[in-house]
Amino acid sequence: MHFLALQTDVNLIKKQFIAEGEKELTLATYHFLVFFLPFLGSGLATVLVLAGVFYSLSIDLLGFLPATIFLLIFLFLYGNFLFSMFVKWKYNYIVVTTQKVVVIDHVSFFHQNINPIHLNNITSVVSGTQFMNLFTCGELTVNLKSSEGDIYRELKRRYVHNAQGVAAVIENSLVLSSQGTLEKKEPEKSNKEIVEEVREKGEKVV
Repeated sequence: MHFLALQTDVNLIKKQFIAEGEKELTLATYHFLVFFLPFLGSGLATVLVLAGVFYSLSIDLLGFLPATIFLLIFLFLYGNFLFSMFVKWKYNYIVVTTQKVVVIDHVSFFHQNINPIHLNNITSVVSGTQFMNLFTCGELTVNLKSSEGDIYRELKRRYVHNAQGVAAVIENSLVLSSQGTLEKKEPEKSNKEIVEEVREKGEKVV
């Protein structure tokens, strides 16, 4: 489905950003915690706000109309916030190919940001666990080259499914790309075999 800036079919996005001959190595998704933790935190605030509104109505602190307008505006903003978190969980991805890392970010219906990063612009990748790795998700940090001397930029994403495995795929791609083995065939191994080897190494990391 495509509505305004929201594209729910990741395959259509991949077709736009993966060139002919380029191979997809892995598709990283986000953990349910991306949605659940904000829902849990904001849910408590919502209960307090609703309790305050109904209490003010019971003692006639506010008029019925102002309280109703305030309540409707609050529920609209709260619903939009939850929907944004849901979209972030379900429709944000990180695609790793033999030539680039494509970071796909959606914010509700209104904003889409797709950031294709060529492997040549990546200096290193770092992964870290979250919640003692109980939920098999973690932080993924991609360090990028900068034109300002030794100053580096970083792209960080939290609650990435199997962040360590994704980092391993990117790191192996960097190594093989620097050796040229992802772009040209070797006598011992075909290009397809090399791609499968990179993917399997990442999937074995837990």
